[in-house]
Amino acid sequence: MNLRSAYHKNPQTAFTLVEIMIAVAIFALIAAIAMPHYGRARTQAARTVCIGKQRNLYTAVDMYELNESSSLNNISGRANRLNELYVKGYVRSQSAFECPSSSTKDYSDYDIIFTDDGYLSDIECVVNPADHRWP
Repeated sequence: MNLRSAYHKNPQTAFTLVEIMIAVAIFALIAAIAMPHYGRARTQAARTVCIGKQRNLYTAVDMYELNESSSLNNISGRANRLNELYVKGYVRSQSAFECPSSSTKDYSDYDIIFTDDGYLSDIECVVNPADHRWP
């Protein structure tokens, strides 16, 4: 008995190099088609999370102003306003102040916009304000 017959009872059942190369080429083609869609889906998911965080912050600011009988408009600085929500317990985690598209962790990716009269108007993402708008 030679070595070839010991390992391969039927040499016709093994894959050839050409068959393996074709399978790899098909896999590479499918991956090349799927990658742009993956990037767009990831961007859309970050946008959706950002808009959800803006809505939650809007609610937190509204609750703060109702419960504290005070406006965050009286506090200067974006980071100080957001920190006040965290310190008073209206936001449980400082990660609520982070846009998923942000490359830095400075916990101040959102700006609280007030009207001239001092009323809450909007929460705006400062990382990507044009794309991360909520209705």
